[in-house]
Amino acid sequence: MLERVQHKAERKARQVGLGIAGWILGAVGAGFLTAAAWMTLVAMADAQFAAIVIGCAYVGAGALVLLRAHVIGAQSYEDAHPVPAPHPQPTPDLTGAFMNGFSQGTRVATRNAHPH
Repeated sequence: MLERVQHKAERKARQVGLGIAGWILGAVGAGFLTAAAWMTLVAMADAQFAAIVIGCAYVGAGALVLLRAHVIGAQSYEDAHPVPAPHPQPTPDLTGAFMNGFSQGTRVATRNAHPH
């Protein structure tokens, strides 16, 4: 039980950590890339085209980070630690036959060990 709670806490911490790291890296990179992309796109076309392209890039990158965070949160403990299938029990007929044969063998061995 404690292992399951610990596993859930670890997954949540990893999810939050990845989300924060994604936002920080995205913000730092966004500043530099925005300036470079703006200069390049304005030189190629006009300011409106540059704004559309850069805006679409930000929306796409944000969607990928949020999707990754959602996928981590959607995985369950059971997915990571499947419960092993129980071993099949012998059928009652087979068990009964074994016990019957065992008792018959014991009787024969006892009879041969103590002749009358």
